[in-house]
Amino acid sequence: MDNFITVLINVGIMLLYAVPGILLVKTKILKSDNAKTIAPILLYVCSPLLTLYSFQKLSFSKETSIDMLIAFLFGLVTMLCTTLIMYFIFRKKRSDIRYRVAAVCCAFGNEAFLGVPIIEALLPSYSAGAAMCSIYLTAMNIIGWTLACYIITQDKKYISIKRILLNPATIALVVALILYFFDLKIETIPTAGIPFMNCITIIAKMSAPLCMMALGMRLCSMSMKKIFLEPIRYIVIAIKHFAFPLIVFAIVFFLPIPVELKMTMTILTAVPVAQISQTFAELVGQGQEDTVANCLASTILSIITIPIISLLFVLL
Repeated sequence: MDNFITVLINVGIMLLYAVPGILLVKTKILKSDNAKTIAPILLYVCSPLLTLYSFQKLSFSKETSIDMLIAFLFGLVTMLCTTLIMYFIFRKKRSDIRYRVAAVCCAFGNEAFLGVPIIEALLPSYSAGAAMCSIYLTAMNIIGWTLACYIITQDKKYISIKRILLNPATIALVVALILYFFDLKIETIPTAGIPFMNCITIIAKMSAPLCMMALGMRLCSMSMKKIFLEPIRYIVIAIKHFAFPLIVFAIVFFLPIPVELKMTMTILTAVPVAQISQTFAELVGQGQEDTVANCLASTILSIITIPIISLLFVLL
């Protein structure tokens, strides 16, 4: 029951963030297409600072460093494999943007914007929880800037080492790790440290509201039929909310890692479809409505699915 209430509150707040976007479009102050202007802000500003914010909450330790490496490699491999497997399954329908978007949405979860508050609520004593969410977000961004953009557009220009190494997520992670390994805290900088860290925190926490506002803006141009009555929507939800986390749980169950890390890795694969998948769609200019539909349906149904998955924790 506690898990249900935690998820209900956090998902409810996330959905409320979409209301300003809906109102701005309904009152004709903005158009639905204006949502694409938010995408660069999220990718180039908010997301990198969210990574920096998460790591600044940690003090260096060998054990935590090993756990982060495990989480990064595990998240990268599982998300990559899921995306490729779904892309292969949908190979005969690749000409249909709905199925290309679905292949990405099956693997991309809202690890940071919704994952952080859920992990912090379910595991309040696990100080590394937020950092693990950022680690997963970085892994997802690496796949997003390359493979996901290629799958959505079918343009091979997105597959390059340069895009893997020189994207905001990777650069932010490198900076955050340098500060983490040397145990350097931004707030300790004389005079300017605390105001600067406050600025980073505020912008980092803008990620969820901005993302959901963009989703709300796109929602105004869509019908409820497109969101809830297309079968592809439930294929995405079945894979993202059940198949993916159940497979991950079966793997981590046997790994010699802390129980908190096992729980975190399982929950992070069960969170709703990431709004950042919409952000990538906005960036490349294809599949925006389908990513919005997947995100919204997935977020609403996560009120039920995440508590169900969390019942697995009694086995740990």
